[in-house]
Formats: sequence, structure tokens, C-alpha cells
Amino acid sequence: MKKILACIFIGSLLIRVSYSQVSLDSSLVASYYFNSNFADSSGHSYDAYNMGVYFGPDRFGNSQNAAYFDGWSYLTFPEDVRFQPNTPSTVSFWMKTTNYERITLFEQRIGSGTPDNLNFGISFNYPFPQYVHYVYPNYNGTPFAYTSYIVFTDLAITGDWHHFVFTKDLEQNKMSVYQDKVLLGYRPITDVSFVVNGPLIMGRNMNFEFFFSGYADDVKIYNRVLNQEEIDSLYSEVVVVNTSQPMKTEFNVYPNPTKDLINFDFPDYLGQVKTVEIFSEEGKLLRTIPSNVNRIDLSEYGTGKYIIVLTNRSGYKSSSMVTKM
Repeated sequence: MKKILACIFIGSLLIRVSYSQVSLDSSLVASYYFNSNFADSSGHSYDAYNMGVYFGPDRFGNSQNAAYFDGWSYLTFPEDVRFQPNTPSTVSFWMKTTNYERITLFEQRIGSGTPDNLNFGISFNYPFPQYVHYVYPNYNGTPFAYTSYIVFTDLAITGDWHHFVFTKDLEQNKMSVYQDKVLLGYRPITDVSFVVNGPLIMGRNMNFEFFFSGYADDVKIYNRVLNQEEIDSLYSEVVVVNTSQPMKTEFNVYPNPTKDLINFDFPDYLGQVKTVEIFSEEGKLLRTIPSNVNRIDLSEYGTGKYIIVLTNRSGYKSSSMVTKM
């Protein structure tokens, strides 16, 4: 759950995505929060195509809220998400990996697997471990040194979450790499025209050689260059989930108030429960239980009010508030 303002009415959870000022910018091409789906939350409906990617915990510890690449899986994106020539751009994402081998996180070619057809790529541990390799705009016959950006860093593969931003600036003719809001470096480039026929891939290169293994989250693609203040804002983006007690609920919680254990009944006509979520009264997601349970234990939480949200197999949500004494 990321940047979600949730309002509950008549037993269902009505979700409205509340973006920061950066995300509200019309230059946002696509945005992927990986909240148990691969949907584009920018409003453009550029949903990613999943080829075996799973879900895992995000940097805040929320389960099923980040994309997990197992070293063989990958995503592909619709045509409108592809990076174009002579267009400024920014790619922002969070990444966590312990892989010291060469890995490709993003790659785009003009339709074939030959190196001279590469026109966008982000790799790690290449040409040596702990290097970041950024290719833009393309090879297309020009010398390798003039079309690639390589920067040394020892933070990319520590097994912790790190935020990366890659930009291409046409006004200043340079491309830059940021890690955890700090500029690692930049180099001058000259953009050139090319025809994009191949897809934008996340998780491997086109030749099926260098797969990514690890976690990725909050992928955002812009068709302009973000400034330092905006990059700081993305780095500091915090999960905020505000909820309110529904006017009507579809299940009963008992005993209420309680000391530890609570029980609940989910009506048969709503089908099987897929997940049970526990929120604090302020709306912070505390725990997700991915199973059809009818009892939960609140003993690990302090006194106060909690909101229990049940989701059935069809995605229908219902909630109820419980008080712990």
C-alpha cells in the first residue's frame, strides 16, 4: 500500500491514489507500485505484462507490495512506455539485491538482440562488480565510450533497499545517475534518432543472458528531467494509508472490545476471504494475513482502536473497527 488514501463506504474499500506533487505532474508516463498487481497507477492504463514475477515485502515491511524477480522472471511494458529518441526522461525506482553477478534491470532494443541495436539499458555489476551501467541513447555504430555511463559505487548490492534515479537531459546534453538522492555522477551525451521496435523489458536483457534477481518497487517513468528537489521528494516518499470507519460493514467482530483474540464472521454470500489486513486507527498497515482465517490475535499490539479489512476472492473489501483494552 503506497501513497494510498483509503475511504471506506457501505462496506467496501474505495481506494483513491494520492500522489505527491511530483507524481501529479503530467510528465509522468507510467507508475508501478506493485501492490499485489502490475497495474499502471498513473491513470494511463499502461499495465505491465508479467512473465513469472512474484510479490514480496516492500522497504516498509508490507507483504506482497514489491516485485520479486527470481533470476528467471521478467516484465514487459506496452509500446507507449518505451523510451524515445530526442526526448528527455527520468527513471526512478527502488531496488534490493545481493547479486554480485551482472544483472540487467531495464533494457530496450530496436528489435534484435545484437549489441548495436541497444538504445536503452540499466545494468548493475557490469563491467565489474559494484558498477552501475547506464546506456542512453544507443550504440547504433557509435563508439561504446560515447554512449554509456559507468559509475562505481559500493552501495548497489548491499542487500538493502536503495533508491535510484537515471535522467537524460537534452538542455544540458548530459545523463546523470542518483543513488539515495545523491548525484553519483554525469557525463555529456549527444542524443540521436532511432526507431524503437523492440519492447522495454524489466528483469533481463533481450538475449536472455543477464537476469535480475532481487526486489524492485515504485517504478516511475517521466518524459522530463526531475530536479534535485523532486528527486528528494521521491526518496522521502512515505507510505500513508488513512482509513475511516465504514457507514456499514459486512461482518461482525467479537468480542469487541477485546484484550487479545477477536473472531469475525464473513457472510457466505461474499465467498472466501483472500486477505485480512490490520490497520492502526491512524491508517498504518500493521499486518497482512493472506489466508481464509476467522480469528486473529492482537496481543502484539498496544491498547487502542484497530481497523480490520477483509478482502474476498473477487476483490470486494469490507471493514470493521475493534477496540483493544
